[in-house]
Amino acid sequence: MQLAFELSREHETLPKSEVLACLRALNIPYAEKTFSDGILVIDAQLSPGGKTFNILSKRLGMTHCIYEIRGESKPKPEKAEDILALIKNADIHGIMKQERTFAVRVRVKQKGTPSLFLSEGKRPLSSKRDLERKAGEIIKRKGYEVDLTNPAKTFVLLFAKNTCLLCLLVHSTDKKQFEVRRPHLRPFFLPGVITPKIARALVNLSEIKEGGGVLLDPFCGTGGILIEAGLIGSATTLVGIDIQEKMARGAEANLRFYGLDANLVVGDVSKMALC
Repeated sequence: MQLAFELSREHETLPKSEVLACLRALNIPYAEKTFSDGILVIDAQLSPGGKTFNILSKRLGMTHCIYEIRGESKPKPEKAEDILALIKNADIHGIMKQERTFAVRVRVKQKGTPSLFLSEGKRPLSSKRDLERKAGEIIKRKGYEVDLTNPAKTFVLLFAKNTCLLCLLVHSTDKKQFEVRRPHLRPFFLPGVITPKIARALVNLSEIKEGGGVLLDPFCGTGGILIEAGLIGSATTLVGIDIQEKMARGAEANLRFYGLDANLVVGDVSKMALC
């Protein structure tokens, strides 16, 4: 199955590296297909809605959305009919199954996307909304209802690397989960600490496995990395070291604030035998 990951633009390489590290940590076979304009496309043995998929989507910190790819087109300049053909030729009934409501969204990630026109009389589609409306009309004629508030299925026309992908939205990251864990909202705070989203990505880069293991932060500071490791829920043993006692104590307080436990050690890691 082909999946597209819409990645954060906060860093050039970290979001992609996080996705690939999580796939390896979860032992998910995959092949990278393309990466451009913040969109990573992979072919993976992964089923949206399944247990492994849910674990993956919960772990990721720098991925905005995950899409299941159902079609692909390289539209000619100023030809929307090539794009709408993706909808017309798709197995809409097979995708909708027993569901009745849908929405259509257009996501343009590539820079310099040309204006799109319908071939019938060269009537212009002046905005993404026009393209969404035209695509929605095709699906509606097949007997389904538009619901822009709470649709059962969300079709997405995703533009990246001069390609239009017909996708289904299968995961959208709740950004609020990181906002409510902003460092200044914790019991112990010092300026200059990393954000929860970056801390989550760093934890994932360690490729910690589900079901156990040890994660050591040798310079734990206020505990941000340990917190994100604990919240992943992989039964990981957390160990933090800091040369300052106030940091170790503060990290302990922050971990307790989120209902987490860790082994906090006051010490100079450069002088400790960790083997």
